Amino acid sequence: MLGRQTTAPGAARKHTIYPDDAIGGAFGIEGDATLPADLVRWISGTFFVLFVASTVLFFPRPDRRATRVVRASHPLSLVTGPLWAAILIVVFLALLVEAIVPDWVYGGALTVPVPFGVALQGFGIVLWLAGGGLALWSERNLGRFTRPEIEVLADHRLITDGPYRWIRHPLYTAFLLMSAGVALLLLNALLIVVFFVACGIAQRRAVLEEELLSSEKGFGDVYRSYMERTGRFLPRRGAQPGDAAEKPGGAP
Repeated sequence: MLGRQTTAPGAARKHTIYPDDAIGGAFGIEGDATLPADLVRWISGTFFVLFVASTVLFFPRPDRRATRVVRASHPLSLVTGPLWAAILIVVFLALLVEAIVPDWVYGGALTVPVPFGVALQGFGIVLWLAGGGLALWSERNLGRFTRPEIEVLADHRLITDGPYRWIRHPLYTAFLLMSAGVALLLLNALLIVVFFVACGIAQRRAVLEEELLSSEKGFGDVYRSYMERTGRFLPRRGAQPGDAAEKPGGAP
């Protein structure tokens, strides 16, 4: 019949690819629609601006006039030092690169086609915003004790206000949330690998910090008591946070 197309029984169905489809359509995977590249580019640029603005406005700055005396420290290795710093840079620069040079990070060879892409990307946005909020909250409470080194200052204090009431290392939790958020938003295989590497390094740094802070060179029983009622990256189930007053000690 004119205008009707017939298909032989058992013939394979072909997926229709529309030029204006999102990334999932570009891969020709039916049902795997993802956010349009222009929208992802705009979101990436907005997130990067928010990150820079919050860092400039809210990140604690050390007082150059104050004397910084280190009471105890743990040396950083290649992994817990430079590699950790490099991962921080890669995660946040990925947003800038996507905003400036489209298709390098999102829509290129490293983009992962997945089912329910839009839902995953939406979840990534939520994770990034939650991590950013937690980071600001943590920095507001930790103040000048926010440092990249694993060390205890002479006048260090154990902060148990804000998120530190339930979590010992909320800044690590915040960064991991933001890292996962960026990886899901951009659906980038390299950033997904970076997230899992970051999880391993954050775990290692947290263990080293806790060993130092709970030792006699750190704060001994005070910190060990704090560990018993808090979780490392997430609140401990059934734990009682206790008194939220500041005590000698400290950890990011």
